[in-house]
Formats: sequence, C-alpha cells, structure tokens
Amino acid sequence: MTIQATDPKVLCISTGEFQTFGITNLCQSSVEFETWIETDHLPDLSGFSDIIIFLSGFTKQQVNNFFILLNDAKAIKKTIACYNSNDTLECYLAFKHGVQRFINSSSSISELKIDIDHCIGHKSMRTYYPKGFIDRIIATKQKNLEGVLVAELKSIEKEIISLLWKGETNDEIADRLSLSVRSIERYRSRLLKKTRSDNILGLMRKMLEEGVLTV
Repeated sequence: MTIQATDPKVLCISTGEFQTFGITNLCQSSVEFETWIETDHLPDLSGFSDIIIFLSGFTKQQVNNFFILLNDAKAIKKTIACYNSNDTLECYLAFKHGVQRFINSSSSISELKIDIDHCIGHKSMRTYYPKGFIDRIIATKQKNLEGVLVAELKSIEKEIISLLWKGETNDEIADRLSLSVRSIERYRSRLLKKTRSDNILGLMRKMLEEGVLTV
C-alpha cells in the first residue's frame, strides 16, 4: 500500500546536514527535503509526507523525547528511523514507540537504495524493516536494556533515586516530596521492576553506570 500521491516533502531530524547527504542523494529527484536540528521541540508537521529521524548523534534521552513529541503530534506513522550498526538501543526505542519504517544507513549502496525506495517516495510502504532488522530487535529485547529503561524514567523517579542515593529514608523522602510513605514504597518497587534490579544496591549501580547518579 502506498502513502503519497503528490511529490513527497520530507523533514530530516538530524544533528546536521552531513548526516542526510547520502539519503538525499540516493532518493528520487522529486522528493523535497528540509533539515531540523532542534532537540526540544518540532516544527509544524502538517506539510510533510514523511519524517526521517537520524538516530546517530542524539543521546538515548533525546531520541526518546523525539518519539514522545512525534506521538503527541500524531505523526509516528509518518516517521522513518534511519540507523547504523551502533544504534541498537535507539532502534529498540523507535520500534517500541510505534515506528514501522526503518532505513539501515550501514548497508551497501545497493541495499540502502532498496531501503530508501521502500520508505520514501510515491511507492513507499507503510511498514518496512530492512533485512535482519526483526532479528536485531528480538535479540535486543532479550538483553538487559538498561539504557532504554533509564530513558523511560520519570522525573519523580529520578528524584527518588537521587534521594535514596543520599541515604534518605522512605519517611524523609515522603516529607520532602509531599507524598505518603506508601507512595514512596510503591515507587521503589516499580523502580526495581522497571530496571530489572534485584535490590536497591543493584539499582544504584545501574544508575551510576548510566550517568543518572554521580559519585
């Protein structure tokens, strides 16, 4: 099933135009491109047939925020994630947020051209996964996805983690955040499950590794 009937206009979310060079050069001449480098908001997306986000160069938190913004704008079905071999966690985030079209920029020129033709232009598809992509997602899902989990932490969860790191008790944290002790206990339990930690010590170790906490 095709998406566009008119000449496509594509927004490229990237850290700079150098990232988009290979894609735009291999694409059909009728496709119009614009580049967006801001990380805290998006432009009006109504005039774009497709939105490509180049995962490389952004942090996991920035990637996660982009997908939240795209979902809020009801534009996730327009979105195409362009990744390379190092973007394992970022690919998983994109897939989890509902992105259904992917381009592997690490492919050979001939394979990259196939990916582009399937994702951008008059004959583009609503769902497209490059060769080996689903196996990559399944393998990633089976690993301990600490980086993804950290990107999904809420601000209050990070604050509770920080206060636990300082040695404060549940009662002290509850008073500081104007919450009940039972609420703090529930947050602690959910944090252990969300980060797949066996105990608070394990949680603190993971938060140190991911940069949420500093010594």
